[in-house]
Amino acid sequence: MTDPGRVGLSPVYADLTETSRQVSLADLAMGCVPPDGVGVVLFDEQPVGALIARSPELGERIAALVLGPVLALDADERELLLGTLAAWIEAGGSVSKASERLYCHRNTVRNRLQRIEALTDRSFTDPVGLAEIYVAATAARLTLSLEP
Repeated sequence: MTDPGRVGLSPVYADLTETSRQVSLADLAMGCVPPDGVGVVLFDEQPVGALIARSPELGERIAALVLGPVLALDADERELLLGTLAAWIEAGGSVSKASERLYCHRNTVRNRLQRIEALTDRSFTDPVGLAEIYVAATAARLTLSLEP
């Protein structure tokens, strides 16, 4: 079934015998747009999202495992922390750019990120911890309904 607000595109291919496989990749790319979102995603631009779209149940499990304490917060605080994390990720890890996007002081962003580190028991300076937080945040965005 198609969703007019969500579109996934496969990589370019030349051999028509690849069509079935490429349609599957396009479906996975479409899964990189949150269920209530609108957008166009190229498979090659969202490898982590594609992995999560391939197994949404595993994505939910990873989100709960890594971000469980954040997800358990009241809706306002949870959305504040997850929104800050998303802005920081979108800003390429720049606290200053994230603070501009959020219209708050960079120390506020730092404090919120430190709170996420404390709640998840993972560090943004540790490559494994950062990877786990990134994957969990992506999984939460794509698989969990976080309405209050």
